[in-house]
Parts: sequence; structure tokens; C-alpha cells
Amino acid sequence: AVCVGWKTRFSSLAAMVLVAYIGLLDSIGTLTKYTCVSTHIFLLLALSPCGTLWSVDAWLERRHVRWPGELNGGYRRHPVWTRRLMQCFIGIVYFGAAITKMQTPAFFSGDQLYFWLITNVNCPNPLGEMMSLWPPILVGMGLGTIVWEIVFPFLCWRGYSKLCVLAIGFAFHILTIAMLGLVVFPLLFVSVYWAFLDEEDFRKLAHWMRRVLRRRPRLSAVWHAVRPTIPARPDWATPSTAGWAFAAICAVGVGISIEVEKRMDVYEVQRAEGRHQLQPMSSELAAQMVGPAERIQPEDQLLGFDVGTRLLGGMLANSRATFHHGDVAILQCSVVPPHGDHWVEVNLHDASNRMLHRAGQVMTREKIRQHFHMEWTEMYPPADYDLVLKIDGDEVSRRRVQLLNTPQAASEQSAQAPATAMAR
Repeated sequence: AVCVGWKTRFSSLAAMVLVAYIGLLDSIGTLTKYTCVSTHIFLLLALSPCGTLWSVDAWLERRHVRWPGELNGGYRRHPVWTRRLMQCFIGIVYFGAAITKMQTPAFFSGDQLYFWLITNVNCPNPLGEMMSLWPPILVGMGLGTIVWEIVFPFLCWRGYSKLCVLAIGFAFHILTIAMLGLVVFPLLFVSVYWAFLDEEDFRKLAHWMRRVLRRRPRLSAVWHAVRPTIPARPDWATPSTAGWAFAAICAVGVGISIEVEKRMDVYEVQRAEGRHQLQPMSSELAAQMVGPAERIQPEDQLLGFDVGTRLLGGMLANSRATFHHGDVAILQCSVVPPHGDHWVEVNLHDASNRMLHRAGQVMTREKIRQHFHMEWTEMYPPADYDLVLKIDGDEVSRRRVQLLNTPQAASEQSAQAPATAMAR
């Protein structure tokens, strides 16, 4: 009813009450950010004359027989304070979100976004799993998000700045569907963006659509061919008849939904064995649940062990498996929070598994990653090596790298080979 604009004010109030009621039924699972935002938006819609133009209410109002000189209700001008409240509400939400992110160090480092991308907490996010392969990009995305959320309340009012921030916001929310698995929250905010468009914006949009139709005569021909086939309004389609028809459709829809749910029997209520019954928990499992927590093994806390040569925003910016003499390798050990204090060491082993170099550091509980630097000097001959990662003395990961001759040394060897052959 709210979408089509039938009984708009009452429908908005009913939707607000139902959203708040359903959200409070299970506050842990259903009372979320979009529940709060949608409740406020429905309240502002109920206070606004939003059903006086493009809605069923406006269509019924225009059919009303009026006295001579009485204005058509569908084209009267109305106060804009409710739309301004929606705009301020969205701007305040963005600004508050930016302030909250600025107080979260894990957001600047990209860690918070990284852990969100590699998990399916909300819905599947295939694009997020691909983006997690380039962690340095997450640092730039986090900084850009904060800048955009801060400037949004100041640039969303008029001109090209409004168009820019709205376009960025539209792309941002659509990308969160594929990257973070969010669905309701981005669609809700994209729909509220219509409150930022005024009469001039709609005139420009209509002008652009007419220009597109003129440039594409096929689309215009299709519309002119379909328009005569639209039947005229029958005589029996009065407002009271439309209301009863809507009520009948709702009742039929509810009945069909109940019957479909009964036949699907999702919770197996009608199975031959009867309803599912709670089974008593075994004493061993009960003792395990109420007993002391078991120690998490170091290999279960390891998130990644990567090797590269560049850092960006405290994260490894590239991945390398081959090195030359003179290169400085950066070894990054990432763990899953929360964790305790650990002794982390990286050992260099040759092909015979003999340890050639050892480096160790203390990873405190507030850190998520630890970095080691190792220079490939001339003391290491070109060969294959293993970088062994140990946490609290236990080996948890091993990476194979290859040390090659430097380009200068290779060219000198190739130049010395003919001279040696001639001397012989």
C-alpha cells in the first residue's frame, strides 16, 4: 500500500508500527540499523503529503468532482519541511557513521573491512572475496568512505556537488550488495535518495527521457503502439469498489501464503513421527560447555603468512616468491582476533631443512599482524629456501621462495664465459 500510494498516511503509520514491532520481537537478530532508519522514514512519510502526486490516492483525488474554481488536489504546492527532515536525517546518519569510523583504528588499516569481505555473515559476496586479495585497496576505500560521509551533509543540497555525492552514494550502496552481502540497508538508502531531488531535477530527468525517445524512434513507436491497447477505466471502478477489491486481494494472498507454508512444512510439524522434541543433552557435552575454555591452537589463529617487498598503510602491498641479492623481503604474519600475547618467529631454512637465520618478535594482543624484514645478502647462494613461521614454538606455516642471481652478476658470468673458453 505504501509503494503504490493507497491510503498513504495510514499505510505509512502502519508500516512504521509493524517494522518497530517485528524488530523488537527478537532484538538481537532483527533490530538493526536499517530497522531504526526505516522507522524514522515511515514516520516522516506519514507526516508528509507524499501521496498527493504519483499515487493511487492522487488518481482517486483527481477523479473527484470539484466545485468551479477549486484547485486540483494533485498539483497543489505543499510545505517542504518533511523532505528537509529526511535529507538532514540521512546526512546526520552519514556524518555520525564517519565519526564512529574515525574512532576505530581497525577501519583505517582495512582490517575491519577485510574480515567482513572474507566472511558470508550476511549473504554471499563473490566480489568481496575477490577484493580481499588486494588488501591495500581496502585502505584507500576506507579513507574515501570517511571523506565522502563527512562532506555529504554539506554538498547534497544543490548543483553539481549534489549530483556527485548522490552518484557516489548510489555506487557505494550498490557495491556493498556484492562486496559485503548487504541487501536491505543499501536498497533502503538508495530509495531515500529520491528525497534529494526537487522539481527542477525531475524536469531535467523528464527532458532527458524525452530526448532519448526522440533519438530512438523504436522506443517511441513501441509506446505509441501499446498506449491505445490500454483499456479505459470501467464504470464500476469506484473508490469504494477499489478498496474492497484491494482487501479481497490481500485476504486471498494471506490465505494462499498460509496454505503454501503448510504444504511446504519447513519445520516438519506434520511429519509422521510428530513434532520435533527437545532432546536431553549428554552429561559429557554439558560438562564441556560449562567447563573452562579450551586453548585455541596457534594454527587455528593464523589468518595468513605472506611475503612481499612493499608496505602500504601497514599492510603488505605485493606478493613475491622470487628475490635477488640486495632485495629486502617483508614477511607478514596475520592472525584472527581476539588472541593473546604470542611469541612469533620466522626461520630461514635451506633445501636440506637446515636453519640459516632466525628472527622473533612479541605479538601483543592488540595487534592483528606482525612484520619481519630480511635482507638477501651475498651470504645466501642462489637456491630455493623455506620461510618457516612459528607461533609459541609451534610451526604453523611454511612458504617456499627462490633466490636468483642478480642481473649484474648474471651478465658478468655470461661475459666471462667466452673469455674463459678462449683462454683454454
